[in-house]
Amino acid sequence: MADDFSYAGPLATLDDADKCRESLERMSPVTTDLVVERVFVSESDVVTWFTLHTSIAPPTPVANWIHVEDGKINRIRAVYDPRALLSD
Repeated sequence: MADDFSYAGPLATLDDADKCRESLERMSPVTTDLVVERVFVSESDVVTWFTLHTSIAPPTPVANWIHVEDGKINRIRAVYDPRALLSD
């Protein structure tokens, strides 16, 4: 990931690649599957539409937009409904 990396999604806004990795690692124990439905590429941008499967919520559709510069990810924007993931 690039030095100027940033992530923005419903549950977090991060300006640090290490913090993004840590966030993904915290989600890992409850993630049971990730099914990629579609991938769209336009120059330096990639949008992945996938379904996140977890042990704590019903399948969650996610749109993930990644921007790459000089071969490194510098921006990720994720869109999904987090309500089921936050439920007790």
